[in-house]
This record gives sequence, C-alpha cells and structure tokens, in this order.
Amino acid sequence: ERHGARFDIEGLENVSALEAPVVFVSNHMSTTESMVLPALIRPHRPVTFVVKESLTRGRLFGPIMRSRDPVVVTRKDPRRDMVTVLEEGAKRLAAGISVVIFPEGTRTRDGEVGRFRSGAVRLASVTGVGVVPVGLRGTGELFGKGRRFPDLPSPARVPLGLRIGEPVMVSADDDPAQV
Repeated sequence: ERHGARFDIEGLENVSALEAPVVFVSNHMSTTESMVLPALIRPHRPVTFVVKESLTRGRLFGPIMRSRDPVVVTRKDPRRDMVTVLEEGAKRLAAGISVVIFPEGTRTRDGEVGRFRSGAVRLASVTGVGVVPVGLRGTGELFGKGRRFPDLPSPARVPLGLRIGEPVMVSADDDPAQV
C-alpha cells in the first residue's frame, strides 16, 4: 500500500468455504502473488508452494520459503520434477496442506498468460482434490523497476486484480489450459 498498490480481490469466500485441501493454480507475474496468496489463504487453511530450488537458498526469502515446507523442484529435469510434485505434493495434501502451483513455470510480467504445464492438474487428479483457479492482473507492472533488486516495488500506482474461483474437480485427461 505504501507504493500505491491496491488489490481488487474477488472470490475470497471460495477459500473460506473450503473443507479440504486443494491445489491452487495461479498465473505468475511477480513476487507479489508469492506474498499475497499465503496471506489470503493461510487464515483459512495451511498452504505451501511448489518452488524452484534456488528460492529456498536465498538469504532473504530462503528461510521464509523453507519454513513453509515447500515442494522443491530443480527445473533441470522435468520428468524428475514431475515425480517430485506428484509425490511430495500428495504428502502435503494428505497432511491437509493445500498447494499453490504456478503452472507457467516462471513469471510473465507482460500479463500474457504463458503455456500451462500439466503438473497441477495431474497432482489434483491423482490425489482426488479440487483445483482452485486464481487469476492475477497487473502485478507484473508493479515489480521489475529496480536494477540490483528487480523485484522491489516501484512507486507506480497500479490497479491490481486477484480473482479466486470455485474448486473444480479434474481428471488426468483434462487440458491444464482449460481448467
């Protein structure tokens, strides 16, 4: 808020109505959603992320990420990463912990939604949990202004949107882009 960012949040009632863990599937534009989503979800249920390994090693965010017991992928071997997501994600879900996955695999600051990988849909289908779609708008414009620390907020006043959908049951045959 200090930087003029204001969120228009819709669908928070869909999180509070959850009776079981789910897989949250969100587009990924900046560091903002990595901070905002847990703040919105955690008051209602435990939550963690699927994250790239390097995020668990950083001096600033590493300890925070590790404290969330994330599902850690290397991004070097897609097949091994899929096994990790399915095995470790299933453990978190069985323990009652929801999992946030950014199926684009990386940030898309321009607002264009990238190709969704199938891991989130596969995890939900093999564990029998719902998928909760999350759509973000504008967060890529809020970040990326700095040179040394590119993810620190800019002072720009940017309208930000976040919409949380209702849980959807999926099968392994579903197209991730259509869920």
